Amino acid sequence: MTVVFSEIQRVMKAGGKYMLITYGNPLIRMPWLKTLPTPWKSIILHVFPRPGSPKALKPSPRDILEPVYMLEDLTLGPQFNLDDPDWHYIYICTKGFFSYRS
Repeated sequence: MTVVFSEIQRVMKAGGKYMLITYGNPLIRMPWLKTLPTPWKSIILHVFPRPGSPKALKPSPRDILEPVYMLEDLTLGPQFNLDDPDWHYIYICTKGFFSYRS
């Protein structure tokens, strides 16, 4: 995965955005996104319910377009069960102005 993210960084210009849509929760994805060869300027996380899931069919108390803030331990607080397969995680990564060569 480090090679993949290094290549993504290589072809992006500074300030460019990379969007990763996955079932992988922050405990799994953030270590890969924060590796040394890929110094993202910022990583913003959005969480969406899987279309057709019970979560998607009932109203949510939060605006679905608002980013979700990760806690220090990479969890998302009590409203999100990271083992629940009905969540899609969308990571929006912005490339910084400097990058490291491996």
